[in-house]
Amino acid sequence: MVTSIVKKANGKLKFLYRNLGYLTKHTKRLLVMSLVQCHFDYASPVWFYGITQQFKNKLQVTQNKLVRFILNLDPRSHVGHDSFSDLNWLPVASRVALKTLGHVFKIHSKDAPKYLMENFKPVTSSHNHRTRFRFKAQDKQDDSFSFTDSGRFFYSQE
Repeated sequence: MVTSIVKKANGKLKFLYRNLGYLTKHTKRLLVMSLVQCHFDYASPVWFYGITQQFKNKLQVTQNKLVRFILNLDPRSHVGHDSFSDLNWLPVASRVALKTLGHVFKIHSKDAPKYLMENFKPVTSSHNHRTRFRFKAQDKQDDSFSFTDSGRFFYSQE
């Protein structure tokens, strides 16, 4: 799957580089998102978590090439947080996590198809004790959380 995505992305990126003179930054971003990024997103929550780190790195390298193309950067220039925030994009792993969480949210809020919701049961259907703690602070400046040897968090005000 990853090899196919990288191959498609590089081929389409070469085509876009050949037509670079006709494209603005906005147009390049739209073309990359519609022609290339869709391959990264297709069923990514299903296959991404099962691939090796080497393949994840290949996907990230390919996405970095796309960012360099859109921002007119040198082929060896660093692509960091600023580059992604300039495009309002997320790195590959974060993008897959966002898509996965979007699916989980839809399942939780009952907006997903029934076949997806069948395998997810609320905790209250198996027991009714709380599994999360909530703390209310009276003075925000003196709030602190500490970790105990038993592995539990406790809340204190100093």
